[in-house]
Amino acid sequence: MKISFAPRKIWGLFFAVYLSLAFGFALPAMESLDFLQHEVWTVDDGLPMNTVSSVVQSPEGYLWLATEAGVARFDGVRFETFGHENTPAFSSNVILNLLMDKKGTLWIATRGGGLLMYKDNEFRAVQDPGRILSNDIWCLMESPDHSIWAGHRNGLARIVNGK
Repeated sequence: MKISFAPRKIWGLFFAVYLSLAFGFALPAMESLDFLQHEVWTVDDGLPMNTVSSVVQSPEGYLWLATEAGVARFDGVRFETFGHENTPAFSSNVILNLLMDKKGTLWIATRGGGLLMYKDNEFRAVQDPGRILSNDIWCLMESPDHSIWAGHRNGLARIVNGK
C-alpha cells in the first residue's frame, strides 16, 4: 500500500503545525490580563436599556449610546437619556445607529422617527421636504466631502449641510 500526499496537503499540514506551535508558545505570555480594566454598566447604573446598538464619542469626551429606549449620553459617571418623553425632536425612542461627524455633529438614525441631529446643544429633526428619506434609518456614514449618507428602507440618501 502506497501512501502519497499532494503538495497542497503537505503545506496545509505544515501550516497547521506551525500555527499550533506559534500560538502554543504565545499563550503563557497572554495568561494574565490583569492590566486591562473592565466595567459593565446596566440599567441599574442609569443606562436606559441593557442592549446598545451603537456607540460614538463626542469631541467633548461624552459617550453617546443608541438603545431602543432613547439615546444616552455618558460622562463617565452618569447617564442622561434623551427620547420622546423629554425631547420634542424625538418621535421614536428606537435608536438604530449613531454617527459623530468630523464637525462634531451627532447624527441619530431611528426606527419610525426619521433622522435627527444634535448640534450646538440642540436636537432637531432633519427636514425632508421631498420625502426622500424613510422614517426607518438603518445606517449612517460620512464621506470625505462631509456629506452624510443614510441607508434606509427605500434606498440611500445623501444629506448635504444638514438638508
